[in-house]
Amino acid sequence: MGYPKQNYKESNMKYLNLGCGNNKFNNCINIDSRKECNPDLVCDIKELPYEPNSIDGIYALDVLEHIPRNLVFLTLKSWYKILKLNSFLILRLPNIKRISEKYLQGKIDGDEFSRLIYGGQEKNEFANFHKSGFDKETLTELLKSIGFKEIENNIEVKCNSNNMVLKFGKVRILR
Repeated sequence: MGYPKQNYKESNMKYLNLGCGNNKFNNCINIDSRKECNPDLVCDIKELPYEPNSIDGIYALDVLEHIPRNLVFLTLKSWYKILKLNSFLILRLPNIKRISEKYLQGKIDGDEFSRLIYGGQEKNEFANFHKSGFDKETLTELLKSIGFKEIENNIEVKCNSNNMVLKFGKVRILR
C-alpha cells in the first residue's frame, strides 16, 4: 500500500493515521479521540487542527463508518482541504453491498450481518458503533463530488472480503 517509510518526525512529509486506536504507524501522526489509546494527538477527527494544504497523506482505516451519516460529507471535505496537491486519502471500511449479498446468499448469518453493518458494539466500547455505510459506487461518487480523484482501488492492505479499500487523491488532472 505504500506506507511512508520515514518517521514523520524526521521528515518534512506529514501523514495522518486517523482513528488509530491501538494500530499506530511509526511514520504517521496517530490521531484518536480516546486518550486511553495513547495517540500522538487526541482530537475529534471530524475537525482536525491543520492548516489548508499542509498534509501529504491520510490513512482512515476502519474509521469513516463511525462518523454520523449527516457529517460524512463535511468531514471528507475538511480532510480534502488540509491535503496538499498530489497527496492521498486511503479509506478502508465495510462494503455494505458485499455484506448484504453474503447475507442474502446464506454465507453469513444474521448475527454476523448485524456485527458487520452496525459494528461490534462491545461492552464499554462507545466507539465501535457504525453510524454510516457505503458501497464502492456511492462512496466514489461522494468523494469525486468533493474534488478527490480515484487513484487506485486494488491496494495491498490487511482487508477481509467484507471490506473495501479505496485510494483517492487530491490531484490536478491535466487535459
